[in-house]
Amino acid sequence: MNTMHLSEKKGQEWYQKTIKYLFDGDYASFNKQMEQAKENYQVEHEILGCIGQLTESGKKIDDVKAHPDIVLDIKIASENPISFKLKTIIGEFTFTKLSDFLPRIKDETIENSNARQRLCHEKALEIAIGCPDNLYLVTGFVSVLSDINTFIHSWVEWEDGEAVLDYTLNAVIGIKVYKELMHPTEPPLLRISNKDLRSGQISIVQWKKQIHDLYKS
Repeated sequence: MNTMHLSEKKGQEWYQKTIKYLFDGDYASFNKQMEQAKENYQVEHEILGCIGQLTESGKKIDDVKAHPDIVLDIKIASENPISFKLKTIIGEFTFTKLSDFLPRIKDETIENSNARQRLCHEKALEIAIGCPDNLYLVTGFVSVLSDINTFIHSWVEWEDGEAVLDYTLNAVIGIKVYKELMHPTEPPLLRISNKDLRSGQISIVQWKKQIHDLYKS
């Protein structure tokens, strides 16, 4: 059974159960609360949307749509690999386009912000195993747009904890900024060294089963 397809199905089931539990199946109340939550999280929402646009194929800075009171300025920080410097109301930071930083992972989905959204687990595993650097494959709950919209997500961290490689953002970004935008819970649900994965100390099958079990719990 394909774990990723199962994960997507479980995610939809969780969504339905959440609405039933919190709002007694009242979708109107749920949607109203979500809209209010989006207003509260508008800063993170706008910045993540800006990153998503900048990391799409062929997208230029002039094409990016972002709230001018939140994303104050966008500049190219370097060309090879392509990096962008964002000036926002929560500060300035630079991020690198992951598909330029690791050209071998470039595929038909990574530069399409909609298509890459449901591939976080399998692509994080691919990145972690394929990189020679010492990395950690991390899985945990993140909250994007609101505390209500919390879901299980996987990403990759450098061993020194300085930066994150996130396939669904198509970005290499400092961990401090990543935490401000994604709100990952501490401690994460899983944190596995790529050395252990490559050596077989923890098998890929074991890891996939752990992911599977997270969606069952």
